[in-house]
Amino acid sequence: MTIRNDAEREGMAAVGRLVGEALRRMAAAVEPGVTTATLDDVGRHGFVSYVESALQVAELGHRSTQLPVPRSSFQATSVFAQLEAVRRGAGIGLLPNFLVAGRPEFLPVLPDDFQRQLPIWAVARPEALRSAPVRAVLEAIRTEIADRQAVLAG
Repeated sequence: MTIRNDAEREGMAAVGRLVGEALRRMAAAVEPGVTTATLDDVGRHGFVSYVESALQVAELGHRSTQLPVPRSSFQATSVFAQLEAVRRGAGIGLLPNFLVAGRPEFLPVLPDDFQRQLPIWAVARPEALRSAPVRAVLEAIRTEIADRQAVLAG
């Protein structure tokens, strides 16, 4: 995104203030000590997810899960915005393991009852596969996935 003038900068600042206020209000509504014992309990919490109408991959949305309808939701097109919203108490989120592994402020919710694994694809035109740089990138991705299998699988 490119901000070209003061009016656009002021507009973005206003959006930032609104999002900050929404996060503050959600954090204030968090109830200490409330636990989630069953999948049905998940519906009592807010839910952080992608903007359903903007999804190109339906499996990333809440509607594609067997989770109950949440009492409220915070939706963002950025997984990093979702990460921050969950961190600040906006609700439960479906976050990639590699983003939360080793971070004690994030706790798995019902890991024995619900898991979501999605395939990730690397797509290239057949003629691009003859390119040494493209092959090197694909090999680097394969190596990274193999080296981080435990973190990626959760």
